[in-house]
Amino acid sequence: MKIRILFPLTAAVLAIAACAPTRVSEAETGHRGALAYLKQASRKTLSPEERAALYLSSAAQSAKLLDSPESGTSARETYNSSAADLTVLLASTDGGRLWNKPLTLSSGGTTWRLRFAKPTRDGVWDPARFTSIVPASEVDMKHLDQRNRRDGIGGALVGVRKMSPPEPFAPQLAGVNAAVTAVLDFKGQDVTLSLLDPADKMNASVSGKSRVIEGDFSAPLAHYPKGSEVWDGLMGAIHVSSYMKNTGLYMLQPYDPDRIPLIFVHGLISTPRMWRNVVNEVESDPELRGKYQCWVFSYPTGNPPAYSALRFREELDRVYQLYPAAKDYVLVGHSMGGLISHMQVTTLTRDSWDIIGKKKADNFFAGVEKGKKDSLLLRSTVFKANPHIGRVIFICTPHRGSEMALGSLGMIGMRLI
Repeated sequence: MKIRILFPLTAAVLAIAACAPTRVSEAETGHRGALAYLKQASRKTLSPEERAALYLSSAAQSAKLLDSPESGTSARETYNSSAADLTVLLASTDGGRLWNKPLTLSSGGTTWRLRFAKPTRDGVWDPARFTSIVPASEVDMKHLDQRNRRDGIGGALVGVRKMSPPEPFAPQLAGVNAAVTAVLDFKGQDVTLSLLDPADKMNASVSGKSRVIEGDFSAPLAHYPKGSEVWDGLMGAIHVSSYMKNTGLYMLQPYDPDRIPLIFVHGLISTPRMWRNVVNEVESDPELRGKYQCWVFSYPTGNPPAYSALRFREELDRVYQLYPAAKDYVLVGHSMGGLISHMQVTTLTRDSWDIIGKKKADNFFAGVEKGKKDSLLLRSTVFKANPHIGRVIFICTPHRGSEMALGSLGMIGMRLI
């Protein structure tokens, strides 16, 4: 009898317990509110100003929960999404109508006063330098072997500066890309939006505490046009005239006078794209990315190496004309690129050519008109070592020539070129 009575009582207790409301912590409730603001902000039926205010409300609510043991991680993700989406919205609205100026933004009875942080030499970007902003999360990474990221606070972005006509040393079709982290710091209703360089800045103040900032160091590199490395390399060797206009030195990052230019020179039947994973590895190392800035030299490999070396020499001279305080270069040359790099640290005089035989040398230079110091032939064969090159790294460089060039494969190549 006792057992029969116990079963109904147990069932009743369990039923009551199941109906009891689940307790939700204040942190979880707050984060749900932040997510609701973020979802509303994505509605394109609202005005850009209303959407911006909702992004700020989402970030502000999330910022309060960053140290919560229950919701800290999810709150950080919501904060980062809000900061990134807000920055893209402000940069893309009506040709920059809301970009880089003080704003008063309202939605749902909440008013925010937003300002942009001023640029500094220690890692705060000038908003005016970028012509567009791209979320790092939307960049196609399939051409890179790995993605180099640092977890932290802030929205990871790619800042693009693409001017017409192209600025000196900027990739002609793409402009120059930079890693950007958007951070929002709240003081009541006053908000400061800082565009930080994660390579220079490790920490930023958010909610009264210094925190490690997010950084995506691969997205700026991956955002450059993909193209076909094999096809473009082959065509650059066969149809030289079609690729001559692309000959030049190109920055992969904004110029920084405090970093050493690390210049990569590709080899035969290749393009600068061969270096993308090498550059990505450099950017993955905190010591290297803080010390070096990566550039590439592009040239059609069907040209004589002496001519390509002349063009490279002229480009390096142009850097010091534009940036006289630039640090000494480090060159990295692969195959034919190593030969072209070697010629940057070599001095050749008229007498140097007597090594091939004085009579041959005399005949060789007989075609150079007297008094024409700017002759292409003379500038390609008589030159001084560049004093601004600190080091050259050679990779598979045939300093003593290659037996392959004398074989059947080499003969086929010469006929094609």
